[in-house]
Amino acid sequence: MVHKLLHASATVVLGRQHVHHLMQALRAKNRLAQQSVLIFEPQRDELRWWLEQFGDPTRHCLPLASRIVFPYANLDHTMASYSDAARELNRPDVSGFGAWTVMGDVLYFIAGLWKPWELSAFSINVLELAAENIGTFTFLAQAVQLGREVTHSVDFVDNTAAEYSADRGKPAQADMRALVRRRYDALDAACVYSAVERITSADNEWADALSRGADRVADVRRMALAAGLHVVELQPVPEWRDLSGLPGAPPADARAVLERQNQSSASCATTEATRRK
Repeated sequence: MVHKLLHASATVVLGRQHVHHLMQALRAKNRLAQQSVLIFEPQRDELRWWLEQFGDPTRHCLPLASRIVFPYANLDHTMASYSDAARELNRPDVSGFGAWTVMGDVLYFIAGLWKPWELSAFSINVLELAAENIGTFTFLAQAVQLGREVTHSVDFVDNTAAEYSADRGKPAQADMRALVRRRYDALDAACVYSAVERITSADNEWADALSRGADRVADVRRMALAAGLHVVELQPVPEWRDLSGLPGAPPADARAVLERQNQSSASCATTEATRRK
């Protein structure tokens, strides 16, 4: 039965996350005869969840074989976006996030720097996945404002861990699990099908530049305008930009201390630069 549920997980949103305890029970050793399996409340909860899924044939699910039949990115109802993140602990001024998409003849982009506590608390894999989410849902919100119906979203990332996590939904790291769960719930609520694809770092030039501070953002603007595109910078949707609710985020007082230390360091650097002049 568990293996049938694993097969169903290919189409049921969050399905794989709801066979975790069942798989544990299947692997657990016991002294019962005939290879029987002991189940307890966590397993019963997962089975009840599956009964609810199967009881509603109209429930939104993921498309089968999406990598083969997924709509082309140039179709009206499909949105393609590119994202990237940078994390250099000794250079916070070039450690940020960036993402872009094109709708019509307009390049929409987001760009920003990570906070000091985010750089300290999260790995590059977590920040890459966070950047992907920030871009995806900011652009979906913009599409709604434009009156454009988006049914499919294709996200290109150059980080393998972020790609696998968002596309397959089973990261081992707690922060990435939290980001994936939020992502899947939001896509399900919006009735948007998602596919995540790998892109080489060399081909992800614009997203990389957007994650590297104001000077590189200006380069993207210049290249986009030269390509005949209008350029619009969007502000990230606040609920997706906020990473303070992730398991690895430090308490509020610790975040405040890191912010003050960073401001003090920046002030000292400015004073020293002025003195040298």
